[in-house]
Amino acid sequence: KRFLQRAPDVQVTLHCMEEAVLRLGFSDGLYDILVTESPFDGVEFDSHQITAGNMMCVLPQAHRLVRQEVIDPQDLSAEPFVFLAAGDVYRAQTDAIFASQAVARTSVLETTTAASVCAMVAAGLGVSIVNPLTARFYAGRGVVVRPLRESVPYHLHLTVPRADRKAALAMILVDSLAEAVQQRA
Repeated sequence: KRFLQRAPDVQVTLHCMEEAVLRLGFSDGLYDILVTESPFDGVEFDSHQITAGNMMCVLPQAHRLVRQEVIDPQDLSAEPFVFLAAGDVYRAQTDAIFASQAVARTSVLETTTAASVCAMVAAGLGVSIVNPLTARFYAGRGVVVRPLRESVPYHLHLTVPRADRKAALAMILVDSLAEAVQQRA
């Protein structure tokens, strides 16, 4: 909304796909601006990082851990767990935390988006850890959100071709996203 208010004459088409597909299309010039969770570096691109907070624990409303203000990795030992897909950069970071503390989680299912993770948690299938933006969106919609004691910062990366005429629009989008993220923090 902020972006469109600042650039009202721009036609926006939003493509929501797996990062690998988006990266390929972006490299081939199909997309003007790329917003991803992991950095997309290259000499022909400019990338801007926006920090959105820390990954959050999501719990079904009736879960025993909702009484706790902060969740420790040990609290999730042997809990039914809804995993982000293997290969997800944030799954790798959270898996490393659990492994370093020898905490085993019981896999219920695995999915590619934080939104589907939250839907599964809301259905009572397990607990999980997702990005703060999606967690806050689902809070009160069958999901209770708690901070994880271990800090896992969540970043968005906005990438544009370096010598592109749309670079000014990209900076408007960077500023708009950063303001929106800070407002929700």
